[in-house]
Amino acid sequence: MENQELQVRPDDPASLALSVQAVKNQINLIQNIMKEAMKKDEHYGVIPGTGTKPTLLKAGAEKLCLTFRLAPEFDVNERDLPGGHREIRVTTTLKHIPTGRTLGQGIGSCSTMETKYRYRSGAGENTGEAVPHEYWDLRKKNPAKAKEMAGELMPKKTDSGWFWFTKVEKVENPDLADVYNTVAKMAKKRSLVDAVLTATAASDIFVQDLEDTVEVTETAKPVAKEVATPEVASVKTGEDAKSPEEKSRAKFWGRFKALCPDIKIQRKIVLAIRKQESTAGMSAIEEAQILDAAADYAKSQAEVQVQEAEIVAEGARMKKSEEIEWGK
Repeated sequence: MENQELQVRPDDPASLALSVQAVKNQINLIQNIMKEAMKKDEHYGVIPGTGTKPTLLKAGAEKLCLTFRLAPEFDVNERDLPGGHREIRVTTTLKHIPTGRTLGQGIGSCSTMETKYRYRSGAGENTGEAVPHEYWDLRKKNPAKAKEMAGELMPKKTDSGWFWFTKVEKVENPDLADVYNTVAKMAKKRSLVDAVLTATAASDIFVQDLEDTVEVTETAKPVAKEVATPEVASVKTGEDAKSPEEKSRAKFWGRFKALCPDIKIQRKIVLAIRKQESTAGMSAIEEAQILDAAADYAKSQAEVQVQEAEIVAEGARMKKSEEIEWGK
């Protein structure tokens, strides 16, 4: 497409409206840029729980600014709130570089009063259950699903690896200054995306950037390196265990997972026996009851597999019999 610049309204009032073809050209250009020059999950992406419409990310908004030769100008307003909190409001004005004309504006705000910045969740007791590989994979690909898997627990690193810990009530963040810059960047990003969607009329293709609505941290002070490349959790066994209690707990979890590898079923069994998902302070009797329930589950699964195999075998015999009958 020869003209890759955003259509600018001419001075003639009678010619303010764009032609149908011009509108189509602009839509096609954005779709072509999305297809040829943007990458999913880098410039745009579908945020779990927000539908199927792609969300425009900050990198994608910057790419559209480059495409349509738009220069953003930011007007930042800070407002101090009680308790050391701060609110940032940003207005982004997009100007057409060749002509200097204003083509659109966007607004965005962010505050330390937002839940993910205001509060921190501390870790309670160690359940003794290792965090599985599946959780870390989901945390990267589907944070909402990872949060669902964690339930009322949270991952925390110990000397023995990553384990599920019970959560304590959320407490006020004592280090608000640590998130001042994050809040300012978030407000700027929200404002930029809003301005780009407005100026390019791309709201029918993208939605507002919602990536910041996904909770990205559950620990008091998240460390990026640990989240990005978590150490694989492991339960120490045998001579590696530090105490008889740890050895016993490791043995229990080894048997439990062997009988019931599905973590969702594990949680259901624990919940049925203990009336709570936490395994902290679990007695020997409760451990035995859980293992009995897991054994029953494993037996039922084996019976189902046998029945399925018999059905398949019977189907094969019937098919063979029909072939013989028709062959006669």
